[in-house]
Amino acid sequence: MGKRTPPPPGEQPPAPPGDDASLFRAAIGPVRELPPQPAPPRKPPPRALPRTVPPGIRAVAAELQAALPRIDVLVNNAGLALRDRLVTEDGFENTFAVNHLAYFLLTRLLQPTLLASAPARVVNVSSEAHRWGSIRFDDLMGEVAYDGWKAYAQSKLANVLFTYELARRLDGTGVTANCLHPGLVGTAFARKARATCTSNAGK
Repeated sequence: MGKRTPPPPGEQPPAPPGDDASLFRAAIGPVRELPPQPAPPRKPPPRALPRTVPPGIRAVAAELQAALPRIDVLVNNAGLALRDRLVTEDGFENTFAVNHLAYFLLTRLLQPTLLASAPARVVNVSSEAHRWGSIRFDDLMGEVAYDGWKAYAQSKLANVLFTYELARRLDGTGVTANCLHPGLVGTAFARKARATCTSNAGK
């Protein structure tokens, strides 16, 4: 993923510390040799995370389709982990809505553009946490029993299952679908779920 989403030419990304620096230099070399890619005719403006998933994602998709004549790569990358159960304004459990439903709906809405742009790719950023997940069809939104770690793991497992099925349906179209674990990164995205993630990560 890092090799395919490099910074603009002339901008040097920070090297990781320690022994990883040599790996970084080996990886970034071929990226620097790639020919410059043409910029899209108009860059979509930044969008705030929608408070309602279906209407908000539909608005984002419409804006992207209006701004971009083609889509070569769609990278879905969201990570939300919450200790306490919250719901969106349209009634979806927040972690599942942000981490999975947004991926699903945005990809499906942009699928006609992706097909018209083939060859194209869909990359869904999941997590190694999917190995601890299960799809709780009897309590998908955590209304009966909510656990922040289990909700996160479920959402990331949903990413993986969605990607497998999307790849199957897109077979032969020139559009591929892949998912990945991005590795551990020192961010604070799970700061509101630190207690539950710490207590459950080893289970």
